[in-house]
Amino acid sequence: GVEYGTDKKLTCMKIITPATTYDQATSLCADSGGYLASVKTVDKLAMVVSLAQGNNLWIGLDDQATEGVYVWQQDFTHLTSTQINDTFTKGEPNNGWNVEDCVHFRGNTGRLNDQHCWDNMLGLCETLPIESTC
Repeated sequence: GVEYGTDKKLTCMKIITPATTYDQATSLCADSGGYLASVKTVDKLAMVVSLAQGNNLWIGLDDQATEGVYVWQQDFTHLTSTQINDTFTKGEPNNGWNVEDCVHFRGNTGRLNDQHCWDNMLGLCETLPIESTC
């Protein structure tokens, strides 16, 4: 796992295997007491770049409930225009082919992208630390 401190809180992140769909990755993270990671800032994105080592990773953001309204799993807040500018690949999210509802970290660009949810990829889980350690 990796420790990441922000806003005086510490979070723990780990990549889960095997590669699964978005919904399966969500369940695997929940089973370990966490959620697919929130990547809302440039600093956190840089940490994910280091952790991912070129892999594509599911993160906890989707618009499955309402098209165009992206919701973070962690706190159910909506994706902001600042977050899009800071973390997404230029021109994304674009709902390509009208079927891209789940968001992943794209290993080859180091940015976020929307993707169809049935793709299989590794998941990036985030949990709160237990007694200040991961």
